[in-house]
Amino acid sequence: RSRTASLRASKMSEAKTLKKGFTLVEILIVLGIVAMLSVLAVNGYMSYRKSTLLDFAADNLIAQINEMKSKTRHGGGDSVKFEEIKAELEGGGSVDGEDVGSDSGSQCYGIYFENSGDGFVAKSFVRPFGNQKVWDPVEGKWNYNGCGNFIPGDNDVLLEKDSQVNIIEIDEGAVVGSFMIRFVPPNGDVEMLKDAQPFVGDSVKIKLQYGTEADPQYQREIILDLIN
Repeated sequence: RSRTASLRASKMSEAKTLKKGFTLVEILIVLGIVAMLSVLAVNGYMSYRKSTLLDFAADNLIAQINEMKSKTRHGGGDSVKFEEIKAELEGGGSVDGEDVGSDSGSQCYGIYFENSGDGFVAKSFVRPFGNQKVWDPVEGKWNYNGCGNFIPGDNDVLLEKDSQVNIIEIDEGAVVGSFMIRFVPPNGDVEMLKDAQPFVGDSVKIKLQYGTEADPQYQREIILDLIN
């Protein structure tokens, strides 16, 4: 009997052991691990999201400028009229001051950046191409002044981008007020104005940043090749 009682007691003790739950310390440890993994996952996602939005904004800016150059060179889709004006301009047979190709359908495409205090606002624009060919006796060549003086317009289109992506610097910080890039038909020659003064260069650097904190991890610097 004593042996039987001992076996019963052992089985009861074993059953109690099996029914035993987690302790408070174990639960807290598990919750701490879950919380830490959650924080790491959220931080990783946020970092990925910021980097992706920056890359997208940079690619979008480059794509839009390349599209403007392409439209300028190809006459905005009207290839027949474009070839007519190009042949007329390259012929060199017009008199001083004659308007050439004012009804060609060709247009001047461009983009400009205005300082808004916290960064630069970018807008694209389109202007009619009423080209005037003028002979320069000093240089001995025809000059084409087709796009005229640049003035911002009400119909200019704001560059679409995430609201947290900011254009913080142009030309390595040399631009204070505004910077304009414009392509002129028929060959897509580039014209640039930096703070309302002519700017000469083969390229320009533009720096983008996510948010307001100057963290190099969330900045992108792109170089616009404006000649090729």
